[in-house]
Amino acid sequence: MKLSPADVEQIMKTYSPVTQNRVPDVVAELRDQVPAGPFLASDALDRDFAGAGWWTKVFMLPEQNTLIFVAKGE
Repeated sequence: MKLSPADVEQIMKTYSPVTQNRVPDVVAELRDQVPAGPFLASDALDRDFAGAGWWTKVFMLPEQNTLIFVAKGE
């Protein structure tokens, strides 16, 4: 998902994501569309994108104004 620079700034201020040694685990058909990292992430960001019955991991590339999220529902 492409974000505006203002949205990136707000997410950085709100969630303070940091570089983590993890990458988006997307289905094979989408892997070539995922930009190269390193990715920023935070547990709080994951929690806020999750919902009832959903497991979510969120990854940011602030220099590219990009947010990638992986969600699995029950």
